[in-house]
Amino acid sequence: LALDPGGTARLWYFNAQADYHLGKNEAARTSAANALAMDPEHDVPHAEELLALTLAAKGDYTDAAAHLKHSLNYITTGPSADLIKRQLAFMEQQSTAKK
Repeated sequence: LALDPGGTARLWYFNAQADYHLGKNEAARTSAANALAMDPEHDVPHAEELLALTLAAKGDYTDAAAHLKHSLNYITTGPSADLIKRQLAFMEQQSTAKK
């Protein structure tokens, strides 16, 4: 991204992943949102899931759940879909408990 600030969806996603794992949640959220905005076809399918995780980390379980639900439209089967469903159940539980 230093060489190409516009980047690509994949570059923004990898940047978001790195920031998330380094504990830079706000930077990760911004990068994941950029990746998602640049990727209407969801060629980088886990960008929305990562965005949801950054939202959950700041306590925004309702928006996190919305992004996870949306990601199930294009990640429909397999271990990733199963994980997203478990994450979604957790986010919904946390969102209800927060109210």
